[in-house]
Amino acid sequence: MQLKNNVNNNTQQEDVLDIKAILLRIKSSWYWFVVFGTIGALIGFITTKTQYEVSTVLLINEEINLSNGEFLFNNPGLKSNTSREDKVGILSSYMINLEAVKQLDWKTSWYKKDILATKDIYNSSPFEITKIEGETNLTGIPIYVQHLTENTFKIHVDDKYKVNQIKKHIQYDIVGNYGEPIENSHLNFIVNKKYTPDENESDEYYFVFNDYVQLAKNYRAKLDIRFSAENSNLINVKLTGSNPYREVDYLNTLSKVYIQFELNEKNIASENTVKFIDSQLSGVVDSLQQAGKNFTNFRTENRVLDLSQEAGLIMGRLRELESSQSQANMRLDYYKNLQKYMGDAKQMKEMVAPSVVGITDASLNSLVKRLGELYANRNMLVLTVQEKNPSLIAIDREINYTRQTLDENLKNLISNAQLEIRNLNQTKAGINAQMSKLPKTQQSMVNIKRNFDLNNELYTFLLQKRAEAAIAKASTSPKVKTLDIARVENAVPIGSRRIMKSLTGLIVGMTFSALFMIVGSYLNNKVEKKEDITKATDLPLLGLITHNKLKTEFPVLKFPHSSITESFRSIRTNLQYAIGDDTSVIAVQSMISGEGKSFVALNLVMAFAMNNKKVLLVDGDLRKPQVHFSFNDPNNIGLSTFLLNKNGFNEVVKESKIKNLSFVTTGPVIKNSAEILDSERLKDFIAKAKSQFDIVVFNNSPISIVTDGKIIGSHADANLIVIRQNYSKKDQLNSINEFQEQGVLKNISLIFNDVHVNGNSYGDGYYTDNNSKSKPKWKFKPSKEVIG
Repeated sequence: MQLKNNVNNNTQQEDVLDIKAILLRIKSSWYWFVVFGTIGALIGFITTKTQYEVSTVLLINEEINLSNGEFLFNNPGLKSNTSREDKVGILSSYMINLEAVKQLDWKTSWYKKDILATKDIYNSSPFEITKIEGETNLTGIPIYVQHLTENTFKIHVDDKYKVNQIKKHIQYDIVGNYGEPIENSHLNFIVNKKYTPDENESDEYYFVFNDYVQLAKNYRAKLDIRFSAENSNLINVKLTGSNPYREVDYLNTLSKVYIQFELNEKNIASENTVKFIDSQLSGVVDSLQQAGKNFTNFRTENRVLDLSQEAGLIMGRLRELESSQSQANMRLDYYKNLQKYMGDAKQMKEMVAPSVVGITDASLNSLVKRLGELYANRNMLVLTVQEKNPSLIAIDREINYTRQTLDENLKNLISNAQLEIRNLNQTKAGINAQMSKLPKTQQSMVNIKRNFDLNNELYTFLLQKRAEAAIAKASTSPKVKTLDIARVENAVPIGSRRIMKSLTGLIVGMTFSALFMIVGSYLNNKVEKKEDITKATDLPLLGLITHNKLKTEFPVLKFPHSSITESFRSIRTNLQYAIGDDTSVIAVQSMISGEGKSFVALNLVMAFAMNNKKVLLVDGDLRKPQVHFSFNDPNNIGLSTFLLNKNGFNEVVKESKIKNLSFVTTGPVIKNSAEILDSERLKDFIAKAKSQFDIVVFNNSPISIVTDGKIIGSHADANLIVIRQNYSKKDQLNSINEFQEQGVLKNISLIFNDVHVNGNSYGDGYYTDNNSKSKPKWKFKPSKEVIG
């Protein structure tokens, strides 16, 4: 019962990974790491496309103007330092990148596929695709084009696409004519041939219809935008890709789109001013024409050429007064509209500058300009950052501060404008009282001429302001310009990507080797080391026999000073200590064929014979004889003929050419060997052998396959079961434990055979091994090598 408990405990221990064993296995198999790591690195190196880095440099023209009240915003506690960062954000924004993709008109992308990789053939494809207007095509699906004849080609599509998150399969094989449309529910385009591909070329050509939105997102992710130094006004924009021509075109187009965007933002004020003046001019022109016509008709009808001196003075005063009154009303309307819309970024974008309506207040002009810039900066920043971003919070704080300052300023200006209009109205009332004393004709003349002069002055004023706005727009230059455009000749091959892929391949290859060894160790059911035996059984381990590197089946005889011979000497000593000096019967067993029991039995009897022991080797494997090959014996008589009572003991025992060593072969093979062995004749044979020899060694049949070995083993004083490294199964040890527990065999001991060690078993250089590279013959077969 104790043995059974130990076996169960040992079995549970085997289910746990032996970390030390795994590490030793990895150490001993380091070459697999080299092999798989090298293969992985080569795969990574070969399959990695060459990447090129292209770049462009943009210069920011900073315009610092602290006049006109801009000093109000120089408070470091309120002002956010976002202008330079905003420009980077705008340049990398989705809106700018999408516009660049649209201007490039990249409806399709062409690729060339060979055995190892796929190449982007931008602007060098032998084919050209024209989309059919009004029709749609699936995006992102590879469409292969194969040239057939001068006029025909073949389309091949086999892929999956998503519709409402549901994957669907698409497959087409279509033969078409160049210049004629391909039309179906998924594809609508025309293939044109630019040049004829090489007929001997095995490479495949395919293209995909691009999704502009996804393409813009991809390029946004690839852009590397940063200032050349902390306080520099130079922006370095870099892009990496497999085709430098494509990346150069994209960078240059992106720069143009960005610069145009900056220019458009600067021209918004001028454009709004021109639009406002044009809308005012359309009404003033009509009023001026009508006023001029009325003035001319009045003078003709009343035969009045000019005003009297008194009327002229009154009219002059009224004209000046009404001009001032008109400008005051215009300023008041502007103040009120500004106060109403200053909280709306969209409306503020449409507001004209105060100077357009004749407002010369420097502080107001500066505040309005600043607020417009802040709103524009915020609109750009919100495209690239989240709401809780510190830069966005800082600009919101500055917008609130600017609005509060502007609101206070507007309240004072509105109050002053209203007071000015009241004073002008009072003055006008007095002048009208003076004009009422004039003759009726003069009064009418004054009103008509006054109306004409007022419209004429307003028309002249608006024309002047329009010309100023047009000049301002024409002279506007962007704050950003391209200092160095992207060029193909400046493209730099990037090796880091290939190196990283190679390192990744190396790591993956080595990891695969390690995982393979770990899983292999966990699933491996073979006995690999001494500890596998000692963990699984409490049976004594007599010794280890090292791997036979010698070119002989008889190392004990031919190489007496070798390490393997010393292994047998050690087993001999341990065995003698275990069984004593009396005549002993030893059964050499194995669980399955191929574990080296014949090799062990043969060399063990030689070790005993060399120790002046009279030894008899008996081949008990009546089903598959082996021993007679080693002694070059015809095997016509032996154990089987003795058991069948055909020969006597002395007839079957034969002396070898080795001193003290005799042997008995199996004799002719018989079918019912188990029944013949399980007889009194076997007991008689063993008794006679013990009477004439010091040691009797049986070489038996595998005990897990046939019962012959068990029968002979039941008569033995000691049963030596051979376990071969990396050959015998671990679960065989459980069966051996059962043999011991059930009493099938007695005095079981184990021998660990074919053990691979570094150098000699007992010290390098102490024993003289012939380090032959030939494989050992553990399993005896007909051989030319014989004893003698």
